Amino acid sequence: MERTKVNTVLERLGWLGVLAGTVAVGAVSCTTEAYCFVCDDDPFGGAGESSTTRVANASSSNMGFFGVTSTNGGGGEAGDNGNSGGGQAGGTGCGSDVDLETDPRNCGACGVVCPINGTRPLCVAGACTWEECSPGRHDYNMDPRDGCEGECTLTNDGVEVCDGIDNDCNNEVDEGFDLTTVNNCGSCGTVCQLAHATPACTPDGATHKCTIGECEDDYYDFDNLDSNGCEKQCVTSNGGQEICDGKDNDCDGQVDEDAPGAGEACDEGLCPWDPGGLCLGVCAARTGTYVCSGNQLLCVPASGAPTQGIEVCDTAMLDEDCDGAANEDFDLTSDSNNCGACGNVCDVPNAFATCENGECVVDDCKNGYADLDPDEPGCEYECPGAVNDEKCDGVDNDCDGEVDEGVAPPTQPCLQAGPCSGSEWVCGTIPDSTQIGWFCNYQTVDPRIEVDPETVWPGPELACDNFDNNCDAQIDEGMGRYQYCANAGQCTKGCNRGRCNCDTDADCDFGYGCDGTRCVAQCFAGVGECQDVALVACASDGDGVTCGASANEAAAQDELCDGKDNNCDGQVDETTPAAGNSFEGVVDDVVFIENGASDFYIYRYEASRPDAVDDDGGVSASRSCSKEGVIPWTSVNQAEAAAACAAAGMQLCTQAQWELACRAGESGDAWSYTTNPTTYDAGACNDVEHPSGPGTAWPTGSSAACAADGEVFDMSGNVSEWTRTLVESGGNDYYRVRGGNYTSYGPATRCGFSFVLGVPTFANADLGFRCCGTNPPNVP
Repeated sequence: MERTKVNTVLERLGWLGVLAGTVAVGAVSCTTEAYCFVCDDDPFGGAGESSTTRVANASSSNMGFFGVTSTNGGGGEAGDNGNSGGGQAGGTGCGSDVDLETDPRNCGACGVVCPINGTRPLCVAGACTWEECSPGRHDYNMDPRDGCEGECTLTNDGVEVCDGIDNDCNNEVDEGFDLTTVNNCGSCGTVCQLAHATPACTPDGATHKCTIGECEDDYYDFDNLDSNGCEKQCVTSNGGQEICDGKDNDCDGQVDEDAPGAGEACDEGLCPWDPGGLCLGVCAARTGTYVCSGNQLLCVPASGAPTQGIEVCDTAMLDEDCDGAANEDFDLTSDSNNCGACGNVCDVPNAFATCENGECVVDDCKNGYADLDPDEPGCEYECPGAVNDEKCDGVDNDCDGEVDEGVAPPTQPCLQAGPCSGSEWVCGTIPDSTQIGWFCNYQTVDPRIEVDPETVWPGPELACDNFDNNCDAQIDEGMGRYQYCANAGQCTKGCNRGRCNCDTDADCDFGYGCDGTRCVAQCFAGVGECQDVALVACASDGDGVTCGASANEAAAQDELCDGKDNNCDGQVDETTPAAGNSFEGVVDDVVFIENGASDFYIYRYEASRPDAVDDDGGVSASRSCSKEGVIPWTSVNQAEAAAACAAAGMQLCTQAQWELACRAGESGDAWSYTTNPTTYDAGACNDVEHPSGPGTAWPTGSSAACAADGEVFDMSGNVSEWTRTLVESGGNDYYRVRGGNYTSYGPATRCGFSFVLGVPTFANADLGFRCCGTNPPNVP
């Protein structure tokens, strides 16, 4: 974009647009480039070559704001650690035609802008004030410092009505209305309407509520709830005297209470099961009282009164069923519970008995018992379990006194392959178990056989002894030594009886290597770069397997920031090695910057990922590195950059630290050049004016000429860099971005160019960072 076009846009935006544009850089654009904001014809006056922030003095009659100070010389830099005081402005300051008494863009001092909330700003006698509120804005607190802080739109032609809205915009709602009437009870629009009642509006704490004034004729408030009014309609009857008729005769909310005759003793109909209504047997003791129910008085038996039950055979000859006879339902000649006499129960050990001619006799054994000894009473033999067909389990299943007799072996024969040939089923205690059942006598045929005696198929081989332990025509394939396969499709070179074939290690899965024929499991010794790998082998005594790997301790060296465990201590890219490790952790390539009482170290190179190389920025985010010849770490937001520095034991640089290192002692306009730092050189750094640009980020340190004092590389151009210097504007937080990048024009890559702000969440391919620290880890 040409400068004249940019200036035209800025003029149309007005002075507030310039401030908003300053913050927007990095927030919405696809690049952090801000050169287009340093232009001629600034609507506030002449645009300077650099820009800083300045806060106007606040008093009871004026208020300063975060503004833009434009000068002809280099502006003073904001102090470190959050100090708001700006440095002494350089050059000639404001133009000669600026009136500090009346200019709202330079009110009382150069660069002090008078933005007032919701007003047209004025500068009177060098102090910010305002003239009148904008439409829809109001000054409620009468404080000129915050302008017209209230927002309100007149409604109902500015006449206040009772509707919950500030119609006249005087910062009060519904003032002047009586909220104690039935039409506005407690709040506007709350109309008291209660069923069958005359409503009233009565006090309720600090407010009022709708209540019942009085009920309509023939309506009553029985539940004492105001909300449902007089909910019950009732007309007195029987002269207002309560009787048993199912009505509320006296309209007191109760029905048939205190009915005449209720509660008096009665005896009519107490034994309805008797045809004559007589109460016989135990029921002779029944009594009752009259109860009003169903519009009539009923004779109800007293609580706990005896009632007709089931006849019981008892020697007391009680008539429990109240029919005038006792024990009439029992045959003492055949009832096994009352055999010959009431209560004589026929009971013999473990058997069912019957009553015949008043005598108890055995009928059959109970389930689980047998009568094997005729001389013993009842059924004396207890069966070991449920009676069933005999099976091989060490139990007398058929309850005949014998165990596992005559049982047939399984129909499928035992495994007969290889050394298992000749094995057969045996009924007995299963080897290595306490259970009794069928098993194949493989171990009797040869004790080296490992096949499970309860199965008829090979299992995994568990020994390395040059013997086919699982009878599958393979030798020593167990112990997880080989890459297993169920079919040829699971192996690169095909499957041979459960093992993958191979020619090289590439034919095997991860964790397996090729022994020239088959894929064999790998084993490891040592950690990190000292790790050694070997193929699992059989132990010399045939008992299990061994690993021939041996750690290569000679490969250990000082830790490098490369995503590897170089010093073999189980950590990657650490600054402090594990206890006892004799090698150093990562030594960051930093440059010492002298700054009086606040000396510090800074990365020599733009931060890179540990696994970055000269043509790829890598993916590891474990920490940041300072290395030469690798693609810098970009597309990172401010929090991620700060975390990467913290993981390396350092911090993001402040704006002041960054600029001090970039200038390398120079003042005024300066670039991070080895020579001629005060004069722009289009061939020194990676910017849009470089002969090879615009392009992409270079590997770090690619240009020897692009180094501040020959020490700190790529501070001008290549990628822009986050700092931890916070700028607050409009209630939002932003961070300074410094250094320009490969899409920047030359002037925007100078050390003092601080016009770019970044939204903390912004990330882009041309934005990176570098780290600083007072005591960085492992500095020699």
